[in-house]
Amino acid sequence: MKVTLTPMEQRLAKALARWRQDTQRANGVTDRRVSEKHEVDIDLEGAGAELALARVLNVYPDLDNVPSEEDMVTRHGVRVDVKATRYTTGRLLAVPWKKGHPADVYVLMVGKFPSYRVAGWIPTAELFQEQNLQDFGSGKVRGYALPQEALRPIGELA
Repeated sequence: MKVTLTPMEQRLAKALARWRQDTQRANGVTDRRVSEKHEVDIDLEGAGAELALARVLNVYPDLDNVPSEEDMVTRHGVRVDVKATRYTTGRLLAVPWKKGHPADVYVLMVGKFPSYRVAGWIPTAELFQEQNLQDFGSGKVRGYALPQEALRPIGELA
């Protein structure tokens, strides 16, 4: 399923990304990103992906700027952590320090602001398995990774 954010959603995503950057740096929150991309770009992609998925699931994303372990909660109470990638064949990636955190599922959104495709979802317990632990390419950071083919269709979550 593909979603293109409306002009209003785009403005909201940009404001949310700026707000997250300003507030988190002012509060001394450490940027623990693994990517080489600029953190503002990462926050914009994350906010855009969250808004796109929220529309698909017909819920509000977490618009609070307090660090939390999930990006939204479905109507059925499922806690969702949203991951985004620009790469059409990109994998769902999760860093090791997220293991044991309260999100129930991870959802992968593929695309570039303002258009995204829902690649699928996976229960947290299935993602954080030893066989999914991989080198992220730098030789310095290992994390959990699954190809899109291993993900479940979004209709099964919604």
